[in-house]
Amino acid sequence: MSHNVVNGSVIRAGRTARRVIVIAGAAAANVLAWLAGRHAHVDYIVQTPLGVREITLSLVIAATLVSGLAGWAVFSLLERRTRSTGRAWIALAALVLALSILPIFVLRAHIDTKLALTALHCIAAAILIAGLPQTRRRTTACQIVRSTPNALQPKIQLTHKGAVQATASSANSGCTRFPDDR
Repeated sequence: MSHNVVNGSVIRAGRTARRVIVIAGAAAANVLAWLAGRHAHVDYIVQTPLGVREITLSLVIAATLVSGLAGWAVFSLLERRTRSTGRAWIALAALVLALSILPIFVLRAHIDTKLALTALHCIAAAILIAGLPQTRRRTTACQIVRSTPNALQPKIQLTHKGAVQATASSANSGCTRFPDDR
């Protein structure tokens, strides 16, 4: 039993590590894109209602990390609350991307700054939309027993009179698949 608990926590730890890497990857990609824009002489200066604001590299990193963590939280909620997590995730993420790009074209800035900022938004969104989801495989009883070392595997059979007969066999014998064991 403890092996199954350990297996579950290993799966969760792997999923967590994968999502942290995805978020860090989105930030790293935005760093490279921001540096490429700077190399192409993009000034990253935007005039907001509060005054002139320069979009610095540290601001880009922070915004990407916060967006990634927020996306992770939203995706986790969608996993728990919806049946079609993938569709809901893509629709919601596309809406958030569109809403995040709109202010770029409302505020005053050079066109190269507007295009570079739009590219930063799209790069982060593409990586996060594709990278954060991870399908959960449904684990059957046979898979759990197979993953347990040195365990006796239960084998349930129906006798000719409809009675259920349960036996144990060695781990090498495999599991019998029943129609409702998908």
